[in-house]
Amino acid sequence: MCVKFFRLTALVLTILLMCGPLFAGNANDREPMNFNFENADLKDVLLTVAKKTKMNILVDPGVKGKVTCQLKQIPWDKGLKKILKTNGLDMYINGNILRIFKADPANQKWIKAASQKKYSGEPIALNLKDAPLPNVLKTIAKRANKKILMPVSIKGNVNLQLENVPWDQAMDVILQINGLEMEVQENLIKVFKPGK
Repeated sequence: MCVKFFRLTALVLTILLMCGPLFAGNANDREPMNFNFENADLKDVLLTVAKKTKMNILVDPGVKGKVTCQLKQIPWDKGLKKILKTNGLDMYINGNILRIFKADPANQKWIKAASQKKYSGEPIALNLKDAPLPNVLKTIAKRANKKILMPVSIKGNVNLQLENVPWDQAMDVILQINGLEMEVQENLIKVFKPGK
């Protein structure tokens, strides 16, 4: 009995050690994977990639498309880049957050700004598909134990999968995607359009 338990434990540990990088959730672990999709919704493909890579994902509004591809044993980031390029899209990786957006040279400004910001909020997890933007902002504010003040004109939907991301980073990126900014004052988050 004890020998069987030891062998089983050794087998499980060996499998975990062999598969460890695959489940690490680090953008630097570019493990090969297969991409086999036929007329799949792009958002579903992105969520599948996020789950397999353990990356957090944010999808800009207006990102949509269909995917038909068969890519075998290609590093996940290269495979995803190929899929995105055929749909006029690009991606940006910051730590364990993967952001998907329309390919546009104007995006270089926010990419530079995002790479310089530091966040200290409590980590949160969210998994949303086409969730109304005002509801998402209220949910994040509630998890941060803060009140939120935002214009009633805020509209849009949010598609993202986040795990263990500081709430202020999640809020900042979601607002940025939607052309909004925030100011945090003690227990209040003020959301506004730049220049107002």
